[in-house]
Amino acid sequence: MKMKIIYLALFILVVLNSLYGQKDKDRSFYYDYGEHFYAESYAFPTEFTDSQKVVTIFRFSNSIIPFTKSDLSKISDKNQITNESFVSYPIIYVEYKDSQGIIRKRDSWEKEIIVKNYENTRDKKTYNYGMVSTLVTKDDLSIDIELSNKEKSRTKKIKIPLLKKINLNINPGISEPFFVFKFNNQEEREFQPYLLNKNIGFGSEDCHIFVLVSYFNEFEKYNFSIENKEITDNKNSWDGKLTFSGVATPKTGEYLELKEGQSGEIILLKTLLPERILQNERLKIGTLEVVLGADKLVPGKYLLKIWSASTKDTFRFDFAIEWENLPLSLKNPDYAAEMMYYILTDDEYKEIKSGSSSKVFKKILDYWKQRDPTPTTLYNEAMTEYFLRVDYAFFNFQSTIEKDGAKTDRGKIYILFGNPDVTERNLGPNNRTVEVWKYKKLNKEFVFESNNTGKLELVKIIN
Repeated sequence: MKMKIIYLALFILVVLNSLYGQKDKDRSFYYDYGEHFYAESYAFPTEFTDSQKVVTIFRFSNSIIPFTKSDLSKISDKNQITNESFVSYPIIYVEYKDSQGIIRKRDSWEKEIIVKNYENTRDKKTYNYGMVSTLVTKDDLSIDIELSNKEKSRTKKIKIPLLKKINLNINPGISEPFFVFKFNNQEEREFQPYLLNKNIGFGSEDCHIFVLVSYFNEFEKYNFSIENKEITDNKNSWDGKLTFSGVATPKTGEYLELKEGQSGEIILLKTLLPERILQNERLKIGTLEVVLGADKLVPGKYLLKIWSASTKDTFRFDFAIEWENLPLSLKNPDYAAEMMYYILTDDEYKEIKSGSSSKVFKKILDYWKQRDPTPTTLYNEAMTEYFLRVDYAFFNFQSTIEKDGAKTDRGKIYILFGNPDVTERNLGPNNRTVEVWKYKKLNKEFVFESNNTGKLELVKIIN
């Protein structure tokens, strides 16, 4: 029991170092899961009575597009090329259909993407961003977005079944919400969309909700509320669901615009209302802003309602707060609890494993809440790091003999201490494989040796 307490203390120490220091090299490309392709479309009013501007923004990870070895003669930017480089030519096709199912417009986007080495081609955390802006007939639209490439060897599709036409410049109304957050070093007027299929990402930053509104009354106010729609018996259900309400006053003359940033990311910019957009001289257009603190962001499904204090017309929008990079091991609470054996006492382990899956999940959250390095937010970096290590160990240390790599000796040490600074592998006595993991900051070495079946076992710890 004493050793497990020491292991837990060392784990927390390592996590704190990783939060405020240099991260270990990410090698998660060994396994693949998740969407890795997201798209959203937004309608904006124009000066034309029969058309609207539709902006489609998207992002996709390197891991879902095909790369080939670089051919210097075909690369436009030869300064990026080395002998280890790879290149990809993704294409985004966007097709707009009206309420009758008639194709009204097609558009496309393409780009040359160069990465330094093979490892980068499998990177799930490096995203490529883009946007397509076009004028389309003013009607309710369905939008098909396809990620492809010149050879059409790999495709992914997203369908937006309904984008309602925008009439903010003609009649009082409310636009769909923009879910954004403040990124490091961004200007005061700039925000970055989560770009999570019109959902909010679960993390450690505040969420800003922006809405365009049009109204007649100079002193118009809007009520808003956020209600929980989560299924109560969900095994991964969180306690303390977000409930939020209030009153917001629009900033008249302020407008919103989507644009590409200097690094290629998508930016939501607060700007001034463009001239000639208003087609009703009595109307005013402005923005509403609602800020949700990171301490209020609880994963789950929600309903956003906004209504004018004068007209009582209510806008409803379903959305979710999603943990995009939720560790696979946490999706199964019973398995997650089992993998906490390395840091729990026998009594703690027996207690956390008891009960239904939903109760086990709550116990896991409660346990890690007491060890959260950033307790002012619900996002728990220590818990996330622990179970990401479980995921990595499961895939990378499994073998034909040991199906679950997280339950191997190397898996245990990786989960507790992370990636070693130095790994040495050679043949020892009797031609058995010997692998040594060295941790410089901890001043520890772990020696693994293969047994008669080929399984690597921990045989020595050097302090």
